[in-house]
Amino acid sequence: MNGFQWLVAAVLTAAGGWVLGTSVGIGVGAAFALVAAFSWIVGARANPDRLLTRRDLDVRLVAAGEATLVRIRVSGVGDGPFVWTRIRDRVPAGVEIQGSTGRFSIGSDDLHEGFFYRASFMKRGSYRLGPVEIATGDLLGIRTRVRETEVSDEILVYPKVVPIGEAAVRSTRPFGDRRSDKRATEDPTRPVGARKFESGDALKRIHWPATARSGNLMSRLYDGASGPLAWIVPNLCRKDWPDEEAFELGMTVCASLAVGLSEVEGIAQTNLHEGVSDQARRETLLATIARLEGGETSFSERLIEERPHFPWRSTLIVVVSRLDADAAAVLDDLRRHGHGISLVAVGPGTSVTMGRAAAIGAEVARVESEEGIRGLAFFR
Repeated sequence: MNGFQWLVAAVLTAAGGWVLGTSVGIGVGAAFALVAAFSWIVGARANPDRLLTRRDLDVRLVAAGEATLVRIRVSGVGDGPFVWTRIRDRVPAGVEIQGSTGRFSIGSDDLHEGFFYRASFMKRGSYRLGPVEIATGDLLGIRTRVRETEVSDEILVYPKVVPIGEAAVRSTRPFGDRRSDKRATEDPTRPVGARKFESGDALKRIHWPATARSGNLMSRLYDGASGPLAWIVPNLCRKDWPDEEAFELGMTVCASLAVGLSEVEGIAQTNLHEGVSDQARRETLLATIARLEGGETSFSERLIEERPHFPWRSTLIVVVSRLDADAAAVLDDLRRHGHGISLVAVGPGTSVTMGRAAAIGAEVARVESEEGIRGLAFFR
């Protein structure tokens, strides 16, 4: 009942007692009026702004199927013994909860204990917990005030990581059994000296001043490439995937490669800086994969858009289900400009994709299930 309803009840009760000539009715009506007035005054003092909340999380980056412990801490001054307080955390759909996401209290003595619950995330993606809702009011519910705090936190859920085994890392290129080409990781913008000319060196590599000084033909020596050795390139065009299950299997492949191969240091325009630890590298890549979403942009358009971000002569690990002719042409052009191309065909019915990849000289592999990731191996 609101304040007006309590007032009407008090007046009607008192009027009924007066008509019937009974003092009891008049007394009850007066009592109603006094209680309503008291609750109105108490409710006017209730102020949710006096309470502050803070959310503590066990972890913010979790694998699909795992959980994080969420604790809501409360601080501030309550409104006294005649005021109720309800604190409730908002949880997005798709999150399984163990425990209570809220707390109700009359008075404020036990509010500072806060509350906690366990949130489990079954699917890959970005989830936001919060905001926290704080509601206060008098015991009769005559006046209620509600405030939403700005306390919200993002939880990133990456797909399951499957060990890829040893078959995929047999050379300094991410895949394949070819001999290492050390020059593939040299950066021509970082000369560090000269060495003797070797058969196969390009004429533009000849170091003419050093040749003149030594009397022998010398070639320029370059430092290692400043960019990452490998770059994961997933196809995010939804129409190129047969269904959601295949798309998520592709994301699982990306996560498994990001963790299993130390050469991988970039994905979807996320480039890592030099000197980061291996743990930081993995977490950054997995966080990026957790946020990836499918869209309408074609794979060929996305390749052209991301092309400036690909480090010089890095190997591109392409994760696709369907590879159309336009995307294959862009990959072929990237290969002609010095990039290595390794393609993972994900899901059933990928024979055409593998054929197009092989036609442009790419290394190819097929993955039809999570178990297939364990034996991931590329061939030409």
